[in-house]
Amino acid sequence: MVKTALGMFDVDCGRYPTTAEGLKALLERPNGSSITNWQGPYLKKASDLEDPWGHEYIYRCPGIHNTNLYDLISMGPDGRSNTDNDIGNWATQAQ
Repeated sequence: MVKTALGMFDVDCGRYPTTAEGLKALLERPNGSSITNWQGPYLKKASDLEDPWGHEYIYRCPGIHNTNLYDLISMGPDGRSNTDNDIGNWATQAQ
């Protein structure tokens, strides 16, 4: 759902939200932004920004792993970053 919302934001605004804007930009127009074609909200509620275990996703744009796009990371069931159960949107999990 978050990936789809990010794609819709990109289509409307011509880019993905920055790391500073964060995923919150999918719920409300970023303050002080030059975005002119924001058509959101792209998600219905703040809980849509949580992974299946109730933890907020980690978002970076540009990404460290996907340097031309964004990194979207779930900390997995343990809720801790940089552990074996982290889930990211890139091919290899080398962190």
